[in-house]
Amino acid sequence: MSDVLVLYATVEGQSRKIAEHVCDHAVRQCRMARVANITNLPDDLDPAAYDALILVAPVHMGRHHQSAVHFIRDNAALLQKHPAALVSVSLHAVGLEPGDADEAREYVDQLAGETGWIPEAVHYAAGALKYAKYDFFKRWMMRRIASEKGLSGEPGDGDEIEFTDWRALDDFVDDFLHRHAPVGA
Repeated sequence: MSDVLVLYATVEGQSRKIAEHVCDHAVRQCRMARVANITNLPDDLDPAAYDALILVAPVHMGRHHQSAVHFIRDNAALLQKHPAALVSVSLHAVGLEPGDADEAREYVDQLAGETGWIPEAVHYAAGALKYAKYDFFKRWMMRRIASEKGLSGEPGDGDEIEFTDWRALDDFVDDFLHRHAPVGA
């Protein structure tokens, strides 16, 4: 049975939700899987001991989460020689405007330039608007951005609007694991 490590960084929790979904999906596909937060890795965790790694990193303010950047930079050699994929989480992955896909790819290119790691597989996952987790200014700013992108109306402060395409994420995970961590390996 193949072992899969799913690592994540998160701001409002959507990347954690995505990472847990990826881990659960890998288990349903007959793999051993573990999920861990990059910002607080357990001392006993050895990423090199796993057959495949999947990193889930959110983009905020035009950059991937700093904890993900540090982890990748510190482990670039391991990630280059080990089967490793990136799930880049941003609202640009919703793709309602021309140029959104290009901008999402630019974030990954910037990450590669900063860390030296070129992921062998990348999935662009749409995130979520989690208004209840925002302070007043961020809630106002995100409502404005969402309105400009046509993503939402006027949700209440406690509302959450999720854009993640779970089926596309499952298909990506299935393809990556089939190629790099086959069942019975």
